[in-house]
Amino acid sequence: MSGLSFGSPGTCIFCGVADTPRTREHIIPKAIAGGPDGLVFTDATCGDCQVKIKRFEDHSHLVHLIGARRFLDLRGYTKVKNQKTHLPMRATTGTYEGTVMVAVEDYPALLGFPVYGPASWQTDPEAALVEPPVTAMTTRLLRGDDGRLNRKYGIKTFTGMMFDAGLLGRYIAKVAHCYTIGRFGLENVVPFLGPHLLHEDLAHRGILPFIGNSDRKIDVPGLHRLETFEKKGLGYHLVGGVVQLFGQADMPTYEVLVGAMKGSKLPPWAQVPPGIAEG
Repeated sequence: MSGLSFGSPGTCIFCGVADTPRTREHIIPKAIAGGPDGLVFTDATCGDCQVKIKRFEDHSHLVHLIGARRFLDLRGYTKVKNQKTHLPMRATTGTYEGTVMVAVEDYPALLGFPVYGPASWQTDPEAALVEPPVTAMTTRLLRGDDGRLNRKYGIKTFTGMMFDAGLLGRYIAKVAHCYTIGRFGLENVVPFLGPHLLHEDLAHRGILPFIGNSDRKIDVPGLHRLETFEKKGLGYHLVGGVVQLFGQADMPTYEVLVGAMKGSKLPPWAQVPPGIAEG
C-alpha cells in the first residue's frame, strides 16, 4: 500500500497531547515501506512519542528485519547510531547446539514473524486480557550461504532466527494503531494501545494480549497489506487493524484490537491515555 495520507488528528495519536508541535508519522515504517512515500499520517506525533516509537522500530529493523531489508533493498532515510555488527542465530555445529553470533554481512536473509494463539477479546470482550501463546514461527529463507556459515563459524545447520515476540508484537500493533485511527478518526475512537506502545522497556510484553492471528485474506496489492475491522455486540463497538507485513512472502496475518468507538461500552480492562477524552 502506498501514496495514502491521513490528515492531522488534532492531537498526538499516541499520547493525546494537543499543545505541542507534531510531525508526520509513517504508518508502515519507512525502513520497510518499499516506496518513496508510503502511508503517512500528517502532523500526528509529538516529539517525545516520536523518540519512543523510533526506538523500538529501529531495534526491529536492525535485528529482526535486517536480512529481509538487505535482500529486498529496503532502506530507511535516517542513519541509526550503534548499528549492530553481529546477530544471534539458532544453529548447530559439530559439538554445539544453541545461539551463534554471526556477522551482519554473513547473516542469511531470513524473514520471520510469530504465529500467536487466539486472543481472549476475539471471542469475549469482557474476558480478562491474557498473553496469547506463540504457537509457531513462520520463517522464509530469502537467501543464504551455508558454505560461508560453515567455513567461518563451523555451522552445519541453522534452525531459525532469534526473535522477541513482544517487540515484534509492538511493531505490528503500531501499524494497526495508526491505520485504524486514520481510517476511523481519532475524534471517533477511544484508543487502548498508547501506554504499551510508549513503554520505556523494550522487553515490555503488555501489547501482546491485544494481538491475535487471523485467517482473513486481505485482497489488496503491495508488499504490505492492511484493513480495519469492527466487532459489535453486548454494547461494545470495538475497532482494530488487520495487518499482514511482507504479504508477498506469505507472512502471518494479525488482528490487533486498537480501541472502541466513542459512545460505546468500554471493556473493564481498557486503559485510556489521559489526554484523550472518552466522549
